[in-house]
Parts: sequence; structure tokens; C-alpha cells
Amino acid sequence: MVDLIATTHVLAQSHPILDEDEKDKLKKMADAEEKKQKQQAFLTKLDSQKAECYGRTYMYGLATGTVSFAAVYFLQKHFSRSWKNRKMSLIVATSAFFACFNGYLVASAKLKECDRTFDIMRKDALRKSTDN
Repeated sequence: MVDLIATTHVLAQSHPILDEDEKDKLKKMADAEEKKQKQQAFLTKLDSQKAECYGRTYMYGLATGTVSFAAVYFLQKHFSRSWKNRKMSLIVATSAFFACFNGYLVASAKLKECDRTFDIMRKDALRKSTDN
């Protein structure tokens, strides 16, 4: 594709048969194609950054869920020591429920933040490319 742009520029500058209007049209077409390629490269880079943000978000949610499970489990175990009929399965189940819920809330909030951030970045990039 870059060769096509370079060939178009050379053709527009050196071809003796083309008049000035045709040369300008060829230059404008080549410039538009070059701008489109740059924009596509930027959007590809932006998409890879978005995927990276999603990965960090899921890891953050997983870590938060793990830490909240441990905290809830040990707190319940400590404060229910004096109870006569405490069941370990109930402690594990409630700890797992709160950990999953906490991890889900954190991950969904972070995903919304990633989407919002990258939508703003994409709109800014498209607006800048159309302004030029």
C-alpha cells in the first residue's frame, strides 16, 4: 500500500501528459490514502491497548475476589468461635458469595471505565483526523 502511495506521488509529479488538475487530484488521493492508513494503524494500536486494559481489569477483579474471600472467611471464623452450631460449609459458602459479588462489582466498574476511556480516545482521534 505504501508503494502505491509513493508511485502515485511520483506519477503526479513527473508525468508529462497530466495537467495540473489531474496532478492535484492524484496528490489528494494519495494524501487521503496515507491519512487513512495512519488512522487505521492508530485504531489498531488503540484496540490492543483496550485489550490490555481488559486483561488488567479481570486480574484486578480476580485478586479482589481472592482477598475478599480470605478476609470474610477469617473474620467469620474468628467471630463465630463461640457459637455452638457453626458450620464450616456455611462460612465457606457465604465467603465465596461475598468474594464473587465483590469481584464482579469491581471488574464491571473497571470495564465500564476502560470502555469510557477508550471511546473518548477513539472519538478524539477520529475528530483530529477529520479536522486536518
